[in-house]
Amino acid sequence: MNVLVTGITGFIGSILATKLVEQGDDVYGLVRHSSERELKRIEKIVPKIHLIEGDLVRFHDYHSTIPIHTSESILMER
Repeated sequence: MNVLVTGITGFIGSILATKLVEQGDDVYGLVRHSSERELKRIEKIVPKIHLIEGDLVRFHDYHSTIPIHTSESILMER
């Protein structure tokens, strides 16, 4: 399944993305300008996921992500 995870470098998003990769899903992660500490949370799965830089607060970033990615699920961390 194609899955878009927003907040993929956050605590919950990183755990969720890892589980999705383990079960064989094709994971796309939306990231803002993340710190090195946050990126460490997903360093083991980076080769297996697709990272998209952007911010959902900025409409242009969200709108430009949609043509690239067609997902069956969108999971958002608050």
